[in-house]
Amino acid sequence: MNQTGVSPTDIYEYHKSGDGYRWEPIFSFDNVYFDALAAISDHEAWFVGSRGPHALAIHLTVGYLNNDPHSYVITRDTREYDIDALGLSDISMRSPTDGWAAGGDDVNGGVLFHWDGSKWTPRPVAQAEIDGAVMTGENTGWVYNRFYNQGVGYLYSTAGSQWFRYPLASDEMVVAGAAITPTTFLAIVDSFKDSHNPVPVPRIYTMGQGTPLPTPPPYVAP
Repeated sequence: MNQTGVSPTDIYEYHKSGDGYRWEPIFSFDNVYFDALAAISDHEAWFVGSRGPHALAIHLTVGYLNNDPHSYVITRDTREYDIDALGLSDISMRSPTDGWAAGGDDVNGGVLFHWDGSKWTPRPVAQAEIDGAVMTGENTGWVYNRFYNQGVGYLYSTAGSQWFRYPLASDEMVVAGAAITPTTFLAIVDSFKDSHNPVPVPRIYTMGQGTPLPTPPPYVAP
């Protein structure tokens, strides 16, 4: 993605050109602003963002000459999906038929949207809008919110229908993270004890050691 003005609006591709490789723009979207991407393979990727007040996910597929990813690109196709959310901030794709987009709506606050290969289905999450999602299995993963200035930073894990919350200090927020194992999460936590000099701290969380939360209520379309 390319930074144009304030938000990214273009998609760039890194591909072979002569004897080397280079980045070249392949798509530019008017009034679409991207917030995250997830690559499934060398020929398939997803992007999430917004067009005006509407959230959307864009599916990009690339075709190569003789199906050889080291050869020339002969096709590029995009498909857009409107999602009933106020915005989408992250996406975590495990396979072409198992993916998760994270964001928020005006009914449930934080929502995960699950991709099953044909459609996106909402899965509500308690608390505020989600900033990041790292999914590690079917209905298993981690979500976090980093709205430090609003005092609502949090980290959750879910395994099936049970949610767990991991306490963060009032001057901390998760800014990034990655799964080490399906049940272990490495988080980079910023500490704001000195508001002018935040200190990033690596911290490891194991699923199930937080405070159990009730299962979120079923999603009700507005």
